[in-house]
Amino acid sequence: MLAVKPTDSSQFDSCFSGLEGFDRVALAVSGGSDSTAMLYLVQQWNARQNYKTALTVLSVDHGLRAEAANECMQVAAWCKALKLPHVTLKWLGEKPVSGLQAKARQVRYDLMTEWCLAHNVTVLLTAHTADDQAETVVMRRTRTSSLKSLAGIWPSRDWNGVRVMRPLLSARRKELRDFLLAQNSTWIDDPSNSDQRYERVRVRAELADNASAANSAMEAQQLVAAVRDMAAHWIEAHVNISELGLLCFPRDALATIEGEVADEVLVGLLQINGASYFPELKQRQSLLSWLQDENGARRTLGGLVFAKRRDEILVAREPGRISMLPVTIPLSGEVIWDGRFLVKGPVGAVIEAAGKFREIPRRHDVPAFVDGGLPVVCRGKAILAAPFHSVGDGVTAEFIGLKHMLRTWNYKH
Repeated sequence: MLAVKPTDSSQFDSCFSGLEGFDRVALAVSGGSDSTAMLYLVQQWNARQNYKTALTVLSVDHGLRAEAANECMQVAAWCKALKLPHVTLKWLGEKPVSGLQAKARQVRYDLMTEWCLAHNVTVLLTAHTADDQAETVVMRRTRTSSLKSLAGIWPSRDWNGVRVMRPLLSARRKELRDFLLAQNSTWIDDPSNSDQRYERVRVRAELADNASAANSAMEAQQLVAAVRDMAAHWIEAHVNISELGLLCFPRDALATIEGEVADEVLVGLLQINGASYFPELKQRQSLLSWLQDENGARRTLGGLVFAKRRDEILVAREPGRISMLPVTIPLSGEVIWDGRFLVKGPVGAVIEAAGKFREIPRRHDVPAFVDGGLPVVCRGKAILAAPFHSVGDGVTAEFIGLKHMLRTWNYKH
C-alpha cells in the first residue's frame, strides 16, 4: 500500500504514470471521498505535466435518490473551481425491482463509456481503492473458488471499447481522506454506504485484514494472466483471423488444450468477435465439449456462430444478435461498430449490418452468416459504401477484434 504524506499529492504520481500519452481522459466522480480525492490528485498531477491531458469529469445521476441531482451539482461546482469541464449523465426510464445495484453499475458504465465514445475519449478513470479490492474478494470467496472471480478488480479493462483504468487500487481509503482533509477539501457521504441491507456494507464493517485480501487478489491476477498468456499463444498459433471477422482453426488443435486454458481460449474467441455477453462457465464448458464431439454442425453462444466443417471450425458474429439501432459516425469521423470494426467515414452517416440490404451483392467466398454481419454505411435510405463488398468509396473498415482481446488481457507479445 502507499505510504504518503497527506498534503503531498506528488507522492501519488506513480499511480497516474499509465496516463502518459493519452490526449483525452474522463474521470468518474460521484463526490464520495475516493473519487473526489482522485479528482484533485489527477488535476494536480496534470498541472505538474504542464496540462498535457485534456480532462473531463463525468457524474451519473441514477435517479434513485432525491439528493443525487444536488450531489452532481456539487461536483460540478468543484470542477468549475478547478477549471475542469463537467458533465452529468442521467439514467432515465424505469428501474428494476431486483438486482438494482448490479443494474445501476452496468448503466453507470454504459452511460460514461458511451459519452467517451461520442467524444473521442479513450480512457475512463474510476477511483477503486485497495479497500474496494479487499471487499470484493471477501464477498466472492463466499460464492466461488474461481481464479478469475478471486482476481477481483483489475487495474484496467475494456468496457464498450473504452479503457477503464483504476489508478488508485494500491491506495487505502484512509490515505485519500487524509489527503482531502489536509487540503481542507470535503466530500459527500452517500447514505447507501452505511445501509446494512447491502452486502458490501456489511463486509466493510467486518473486514479487518484489508491487505491480506487485496494481496490474494494480486496473486490470483498473476495466475489468470499466466493462463491468458497460454491462451493467447494458442490463438496466435492456431487461429486464422480474416479481415471480415471470420475465425478459423483446425478441429484437432483443440486436443492440445484443456481446463482453464481451453476456457480462456473460448473467452478470447468471444472477445475477438464482439460477443454481446459472456455466458456462464457451465455454458462455455458445454460448448467446448460439443466442439470436441464428432456430432452436430452449428451452435451459437454469446452472439457468435460456431460452425463445424470436416477439418476445421469457423467462428463469426451471429447477424441476428447485432443491434438493430444504426450507429452514427461522430465528429471524429470514426467509430467502433459492433465491437468489431473500426469504421471511418462521413460524419453523420450511419452504420448498419449488410444482412438488412438485399441490393448489396452477396459474397460467395464466405458463409452467409459472415456476409450478413459486415458493416454498411448509409445516409438516409441511400447506401454510401459497403467496404467489404466493393460498393462505394470514401469509407474504410478494419477488423480490430484481436487487438481488442490482446489489449483487454494486457498481453505482451
